[in-house]
Amino acid sequence: MKKQYVAMAGLKGYLPNYSEIYDSKEEAVDGLLDLHEIDHCSQVADDLMEFGYSDLNLEVNGNEYAEIVELEEVNGIPTAKINN
Repeated sequence: MKKQYVAMAGLKGYLPNYSEIYDSKEEAVDGLLDLHEIDHCSQVADDLMEFGYSDLNLEVNGNEYAEIVELEEVNGIPTAKINN
């Protein structure tokens, strides 16, 4: 299975109100930035690429966080990769 990435955004403590699967981390970052109308040369963009997570401003962006999770295949089933 090729790597895929789930881009999510929402309110902290709740299930995400947005999620979409992308074929690359860069596409996932671009999708989240476009969704929230955030500059692609911002700290949010840097944080999403480096850490896969960034806090957002609810009043400005409509969500409290954006997150990207890498999927890996476990027994033939796409599963979220957990970094310990």
